[in-house]
Amino acid sequence: MNISLNDFSYNDEQEWNNFFANETPMGSLLRNPLGIPKQKQLTVIHLTNNLDKIKKSKTLLSSGGGLAACIYGVPVQENGEMHNLGNYILKNELPRFLKAQNKSQNINMLAIRFNENETAKLKIEKMDYLTLGNIYLEAFERVIKDSEATFLSNVENDLIRLLKANEMFLLKINEGFKNTKEFLNYFNKFLIDFPLSRLVYFETILEYCFLFQNDTSALLSKDKKELFNPNVKDMIFSLNPMMMEKFTMINFLSIPQVISKYLEECSDSGEFILNFNKTHFYEFLNKRFTYNFKHRLMRGDRLSKLPTSLAAFKEDNSNLLGHMLFRGYKNMFDIENVIADSIWTTWSKKGLSILTYKHLPKGEIGIAPTLTNNHEIFMGNLSSTGKIELTEKLDIKVIPTLNDPKDTVMRKPYHVDNDK
Repeated sequence: MNISLNDFSYNDEQEWNNFFANETPMGSLLRNPLGIPKQKQLTVIHLTNNLDKIKKSKTLLSSGGGLAACIYGVPVQENGEMHNLGNYILKNELPRFLKAQNKSQNINMLAIRFNENETAKLKIEKMDYLTLGNIYLEAFERVIKDSEATFLSNVENDLIRLLKANEMFLLKINEGFKNTKEFLNYFNKFLIDFPLSRLVYFETILEYCFLFQNDTSALLSKDKKELFNPNVKDMIFSLNPMMMEKFTMINFLSIPQVISKYLEECSDSGEFILNFNKTHFYEFLNKRFTYNFKHRLMRGDRLSKLPTSLAAFKEDNSNLLGHMLFRGYKNMFDIENVIADSIWTTWSKKGLSILTYKHLPKGEIGIAPTLTNNHEIFMGNLSSTGKIELTEKLDIKVIPTLNDPKDTVMRKPYHVDNDK
């Protein structure tokens, strides 16, 4: 892979969009926001091991995550085939999680179907969770508004201490690194010492691996207008087995050298990214991680000097502060409920139905729980020919209520310890 990264500034979103669209093997697939071609009648598959509970309550609840608070699922192609992400979750990912948690392997499909008229009217929102820090901050302030001064002082001290410990790298983000070698010299320590960096790192690695993959499987998937998930998923779980017990980007700790070695071994075997170029990978990581951290997580604001108080931090970079407070708070679910109420109000006003990832339409989509009765829910079945069949129609409603993480499989109770 010898595409040069030296021909543009790396600070402009449109330049990056053009680069991804025109200079990567899978760039043309970025034009499909749902991860598949536009459908006349959209069907979304939701996989669950809680069917009895759902039937008994007659409700389908939302989960928090990268698409905020929604019902997660994968789309079905016009020919009845489920997106390759759904097949991977059904046959590989979900069974692994259930086994690790000693839970029943009984996995069921719920098919949420929109008729042709409703499909034509669906409003789609492209989400980027790295930019939601201000919403997190507002929710945190509401949750802790009656907290004791000692608690707030401890929070402030913890955050300032964390920033100071990582001052060199944070300030380097603003000015840019002289070269890739300098970036790598700083990066591995930052990845360990500043947990929030792992979210940006994870997104950056996904962009590279999804868009530069070019083996036979990826190209066959491209013919179906789908980004191919198994290559990337297998890498993530192989290098980060902890993520099979608790899927959080905080557990994504594979340093660039480890990922590079994995990709090189795959390339030598004729898989994943053929003709993988380590220098190009490191160069991309330097430029794109810096951009994602500075322009998505920090929203383009500068940290010319480290803040000495929460008030100063809020004024300098409220998006970054919001992420640090939200992900470091031990009762994170309390904040998530406030976030959900706020986001659902916004979605309801906009009339949104479907959520998808802004930067990588890899097949995971969300259904807004605020939608009206414009859909039907069926039991789904994967036939011997690999097609989705709709069977029993269910008396189930999508409602704006957040599922407790302890009742989910892939999102176990979470807390980011800023000391780890």
